[in-house]
Amino acid sequence: SNSIEQINSDLFKELNELSALNLFDNQIENLFEKVFVHLKKLTYLDLGKNRLTNINSNIFDEQTNLSALKLHFNSIELC
Repeated sequence: SNSIEQINSDLFKELNELSALNLFDNQIENLFEKVFVHLKKLTYLDLGKNRLTNINSNIFDEQTNLSALKLHFNSIELC
């Protein structure tokens, strides 16, 4: 846990080779629509145990290699 509350949309701009990202056990409430747009090689993303309540339906459109997405221990409502 790093107590991360927010991720700026340009944070990952220079990390286009990143394949795994673990953000488990933080305080993230919202994800900006383009936050992962530069992470085209991302295969694993753990957003478990945050404060997420909803996720934009197209937030992962650029992550065609994403094979593992963990969202457990959030309060996400499906619409």
